[in-house]
Amino acid sequence: MRYEKPQAQNPNQITVNQHVLPSRSIERFARNGAVEVQRVGTKDRFLAQPSNAVFCARRVWDQKAERLSKPIEDRFQAIVEQVLNQPHTPLEKRESLLVTEFYALVLTRARFRDNPIAPRRLIGIKPGQGFSKDEQEKLEHAGVTTLDSDGLLPGRSIVGMHFWSQYARYRDGYKYLAWNVATCTDGEIIVPDTLIRQGFIPLTPSILLSAEGYGGLVSRPALISFNQRSMASSKTYCFASRFASCPIR
Repeated sequence: MRYEKPQAQNPNQITVNQHVLPSRSIERFARNGAVEVQRVGTKDRFLAQPSNAVFCARRVWDQKAERLSKPIEDRFQAIVEQVLNQPHTPLEKRESLLVTEFYALVLTRARFRDNPIAPRRLIGIKPGQGFSKDEQEKLEHAGVTTLDSDGLLPGRSIVGMHFWSQYARYRDGYKYLAWNVATCTDGEIIVPDTLIRQGFIPLTPSILLSAEGYGGLVSRPALISFNQRSMASSKTYCFASRFASCPIR
Protein backbone atom coordinates (compact mmCIF):
# COMPACT_ATOMS: atom_id res chain seq x y z
CA MET A 1 0.00 0.00 0.00
CA ARG A 2 1.36 3.42 -0.93
CA TYR A 3 1.97 5.84 1.90
CA GLU A 4 1.13 9.54 1.91
CA LYS A 5 4.25 11.65 1.54
CA PRO A 6 4.55 14.80 3.65
CA GLN A 7 5.04 18.22 2.10
CA ALA A 8 8.31 19.04 0.39
CA GLN A 9 11.14 19.41 2.92
CA ASN A 10 8.78 18.05 5.60
CA PRO A 11 8.28 21.38 7.45
CA ASN A 12 6.14 19.79 10.18
CA GLN A 13 8.70 17.05 10.92
CA ILE A 14 6.37 14.13 10.22
CA THR A 15 8.05 10.76 10.77
CA VAL A 16 7.85 8.80 7.52
CA ASN A 17 10.19 5.86 8.19
CA GLN A 18 8.79 4.30 11.35
CA HIS A 19 11.12 1.68 12.81
CA VAL A 20 9.57 -1.57 14.00
CA LEU A 21 12.70 -2.56 15.92
CA PRO A 22 14.38 0.67 17.10
CA SER A 23 17.44 1.80 15.20
CA ARG A 24 19.37 1.79 18.50
CA SER A 25 18.72 -1.96 18.77
CA ILE A 26 19.88 -2.54 15.20
CA GLU A 27 23.02 -0.46 15.80
CA ARG A 28 24.27 -2.99 18.35
CA PHE A 29 24.58 -5.55 15.55
CA ALA A 30 26.38 -3.24 13.13
CA ARG A 31 29.92 -3.71 11.91
CA ASN A 32 31.40 -0.54 10.44
CA GLY A 33 27.98 1.07 10.70
CA ALA A 34 25.96 -1.60 8.86
CA VAL A 35 24.34 -5.00 9.33
CA GLU A 36 23.89 -7.84 6.84
CA VAL A 37 20.32 -8.22 5.58
CA GLN A 38 18.84 -11.22 3.78
CA ARG A 39 15.54 -11.04 1.93
CA VAL A 40 13.10 -13.86 2.60
CA GLY A 41 12.98 -16.41 -0.20
CA THR A 42 16.38 -15.48 -1.60
CA LYS A 43 20.02 -15.97 -0.79
CA ASP A 44 20.79 -12.38 -1.70
CA ARG A 45 22.34 -10.34 1.09
CA PHE A 46 23.21 -6.67 1.32
CA LEU A 47 24.59 -4.23 3.84
CA ALA A 48 22.20 -1.73 5.43
CA GLN A 49 22.63 1.01 7.96
CA PRO A 50 20.16 1.03 10.90
CA SER A 51 18.38 4.01 9.33
CA ASN A 52 17.61 2.03 6.14
CA ALA A 53 13.93 1.97 5.14
CA VAL A 54 14.00 -1.83 4.99
CA PHE A 55 13.63 -1.81 8.79
CA CYS A 56 10.66 0.55 8.71
CA ALA A 57 6.96 0.86 8.11
CA ARG A 58 6.23 3.83 5.85
CA ARG A 59 3.94 6.19 7.75
CA VAL A 60 1.57 3.39 8.75
CA TRP A 61 0.61 4.83 12.17
CA ASP A 62 0.10 8.48 13.06
CA GLN A 63 2.53 10.87 14.68
CA LYS A 64 0.87 10.57 18.08
CA ALA A 65 1.45 6.80 18.21
CA GLU A 66 5.04 7.34 17.12
CA ARG A 67 5.64 9.94 19.83
CA LEU A 68 3.97 8.00 22.65
CA SER A 69 6.08 4.93 21.80
CA LYS A 70 9.31 6.72 22.68
CA PRO A 71 9.14 6.35 26.50
CA ILE A 72 8.61 2.59 26.13
CA GLU A 73 11.68 2.39 23.89
CA ASP A 74 13.75 4.51 26.27
CA ARG A 75 12.93 2.36 29.30
CA PHE A 76 13.85 -0.77 27.38
CA GLN A 77 17.13 0.68 26.09
CA ALA A 78 18.10 1.62 29.65
CA ILE A 79 17.56 -2.01 30.68
CA VAL A 80 19.63 -3.21 27.73
CA GLU A 81 22.55 -0.99 28.75
CA GLN A 82 22.26 -2.38 32.27
CA VAL A 83 22.30 -5.95 30.92
CA LEU A 84 25.35 -5.28 28.77
CA ASN A 85 27.19 -3.78 31.73
CA GLN A 86 26.13 -6.57 34.12
CA PRO A 87 25.20 -9.61 31.97
CA HIS A 88 25.24 -12.01 34.93
CA THR A 89 22.72 -10.02 37.00
CA PRO A 90 19.13 -11.38 36.72
CA LEU A 91 16.35 -8.99 35.81
CA GLU A 92 14.02 -7.93 38.58
CA LYS A 93 10.29 -8.44 38.17
CA ARG A 94 9.74 -4.73 37.45
CA GLU A 95 12.42 -4.80 34.76
CA SER A 96 10.93 -7.94 33.24
CA LEU A 97 7.56 -6.18 32.96
CA LEU A 98 9.21 -3.25 31.17
CA VAL A 99 10.79 -5.70 28.71
CA THR A 100 7.33 -7.17 28.08
CA GLU A 101 5.99 -3.68 27.39
CA PHE A 102 8.68 -3.24 24.74
CA TYR A 103 7.96 -6.71 23.34
CA ALA A 104 4.28 -5.72 23.03
CA LEU A 105 5.24 -2.48 21.28
CA VAL A 106 7.35 -4.25 18.66
CA LEU A 107 4.60 -6.83 18.07
CA THR A 108 2.06 -4.04 17.63
CA ARG A 109 4.24 -2.20 15.14
CA ALA A 110 4.91 -5.38 13.18
CA ARG A 111 1.20 -6.23 13.08
CA PHE A 112 0.26 -2.90 11.52
CA ARG A 113 3.31 -2.83 9.26
CA ASP A 114 2.10 -6.12 7.81
CA ASN A 115 -1.56 -5.05 7.80
CA PRO A 116 -1.77 -1.33 6.95
CA ILE A 117 -5.22 0.26 6.76
CA ALA A 118 -6.52 2.17 3.75
CA PRO A 119 -8.16 5.62 4.06
CA ARG A 120 -11.91 5.59 4.64
CA ARG A 121 -14.73 7.97 3.89
CA LEU A 122 -16.98 8.71 6.81
CA ILE A 123 -20.75 8.72 6.33
CA GLY A 124 -22.02 12.18 5.48
CA ILE A 125 -18.62 13.61 4.58
CA LYS A 126 -18.21 14.90 1.03
CA PRO A 127 -14.98 15.47 -0.90
CA GLY A 128 -13.44 18.84 -0.11
CA GLN A 129 -14.70 18.98 3.46
CA GLY A 130 -11.35 18.15 5.04
CA PHE A 131 -8.18 20.11 5.77
CA SER A 132 -5.34 21.26 3.56
CA LYS A 133 -2.16 19.19 3.65
CA ASP A 134 -0.33 21.79 5.73
CA GLU A 135 -3.22 22.10 8.20
CA GLN A 136 -3.49 18.35 8.43
CA GLU A 137 0.22 17.89 9.16
CA LYS A 138 0.28 20.61 11.80
CA LEU A 139 -2.74 19.09 13.55
CA GLU A 140 -1.33 15.57 13.29
CA HIS A 141 1.95 16.75 14.78
CA ALA A 142 -0.08 18.17 17.68
CA GLY A 143 -1.85 14.83 18.15
CA VAL A 144 -5.16 15.77 16.50
CA THR A 145 -6.95 13.40 14.09
CA THR A 146 -8.26 15.12 10.95
CA LEU A 147 -9.74 14.40 7.54
CA ASP A 148 -7.58 14.99 4.50
CA SER A 149 -8.37 17.46 1.72
CA ASP A 150 -10.57 14.85 0.00
CA GLY A 151 -12.62 14.33 3.14
CA LEU A 152 -11.05 10.92 3.85
CA LEU A 153 -9.90 9.65 7.24
CA PRO A 154 -6.25 8.62 6.66
CA GLY A 155 -5.40 4.98 7.27
CA ARG A 156 -2.61 5.97 9.67
CA SER A 157 -5.16 7.81 11.80
CA ILE A 158 -7.32 4.69 11.94
CA VAL A 159 -4.26 2.67 12.94
CA GLY A 160 -3.54 5.28 15.61
CA MET A 161 -7.01 4.73 17.04
CA HIS A 162 -6.39 0.98 17.33
CA PHE A 163 -2.67 1.06 18.13
CA TRP A 164 -2.83 1.20 21.91
CA SER A 165 -5.69 -1.23 22.34
CA GLN A 166 -3.72 -3.77 20.29
CA TYR A 167 -0.62 -2.96 22.33
CA ALA A 168 -2.58 -3.55 25.57
CA ARG A 169 -3.75 -6.95 24.32
CA TYR A 170 -0.18 -8.03 23.65
CA ARG A 171 1.11 -6.55 26.92
CA ASP A 172 -1.57 -8.17 29.04
CA GLY A 173 -1.39 -11.43 27.13
CA TYR A 174 2.35 -11.75 27.76
CA LYS A 175 2.52 -10.24 31.25
CA TYR A 176 3.36 -13.68 32.67
CA LEU A 177 6.68 -13.80 30.80
CA ALA A 178 9.86 -13.82 32.88
CA TRP A 179 12.84 -12.66 30.85
CA ASN A 180 16.29 -14.13 31.36
CA VAL A 181 19.66 -12.97 30.08
CA ALA A 182 21.34 -15.56 27.86
CA THR A 183 24.76 -15.48 26.22
CA CYS A 184 25.94 -17.33 23.11
CA THR A 185 29.57 -18.40 23.05
CA ASP A 186 29.54 -20.63 19.97
CA GLY A 187 28.08 -18.45 17.23
CA GLU A 188 25.93 -15.38 16.69
CA ILE A 189 22.23 -14.54 16.54
CA ILE A 190 19.98 -13.95 13.52
CA VAL A 191 17.31 -11.30 14.11
CA PRO A 192 13.85 -11.80 12.52
CA ASP A 193 11.76 -8.94 11.13
CA THR A 194 9.10 -9.69 13.75
CA LEU A 195 9.42 -11.03 17.27
CA ILE A 196 5.96 -12.57 17.48
CA ARG A 197 5.86 -16.00 19.10
CA GLN A 198 9.66 -16.08 19.24
CA GLY A 199 9.98 -15.77 23.01
CA PHE A 200 13.32 -14.01 22.73
CA ILE A 201 14.68 -10.53 22.03
CA PRO A 202 18.18 -10.32 20.52
CA LEU A 203 20.26 -7.56 22.11
CA THR A 204 23.68 -8.03 20.50
CA PRO A 205 25.19 -10.68 18.22
CA SER A 206 25.87 -12.83 21.29
CA ILE A 207 23.38 -11.71 24.01
CA LEU A 208 19.62 -12.10 24.07
CA LEU A 209 16.68 -11.96 26.43
CA SER A 210 14.79 -15.23 26.56
CA ALA A 211 11.35 -15.96 27.95
CA GLU A 212 11.67 -19.68 27.34
CA GLY A 213 13.65 -20.62 30.43
CA TYR A 214 17.05 -20.19 28.81
CA GLY A 215 19.50 -18.30 31.00
CA GLY A 216 23.25 -18.16 31.34
CA LEU A 217 25.02 -19.81 28.42
CA VAL A 218 23.15 -20.87 25.27
CA SER A 219 24.23 -24.19 23.81
CA ARG A 220 25.00 -24.42 20.12
CA PRO A 221 21.91 -26.62 19.45
CA ALA A 222 19.71 -24.01 21.19
CA LEU A 223 21.33 -21.21 19.15
CA ILE A 224 20.73 -23.18 15.94
CA SER A 225 17.09 -23.52 16.95
CA PHE A 226 16.83 -19.76 17.61
CA ASN A 227 18.34 -18.93 14.24
CA GLN A 228 16.20 -21.42 12.34
CA ARG A 229 13.06 -19.99 13.92
CA SER A 230 14.20 -16.45 13.17
CA MET A 231 14.61 -17.23 9.49
CA ALA A 232 11.42 -19.29 9.25
CA SER A 233 9.25 -16.66 10.94
CA SER A 234 10.57 -13.64 9.03
CA LYS A 235 8.14 -12.31 6.46
CA THR A 236 10.32 -9.93 4.46
CA TYR A 237 13.88 -10.01 5.79
CA CYS A 238 16.14 -11.05 8.62
CA PHE A 239 19.48 -9.56 9.61
CA ALA A 240 22.66 -10.34 11.47
CA SER A 241 25.98 -8.82 12.28
CA ARG A 242 27.55 -11.42 10.01
CA PHE A 243 25.62 -14.41 8.70
CA ALA A 244 28.82 -16.42 8.33
CA SER A 245 29.01 -16.46 12.16
CA CYS A 246 25.38 -17.60 12.63
CA PRO A 247 24.91 -21.38 12.76
CA ILE A 248 21.68 -22.69 11.24
CA ARG A 249 22.38 -26.43 11.08
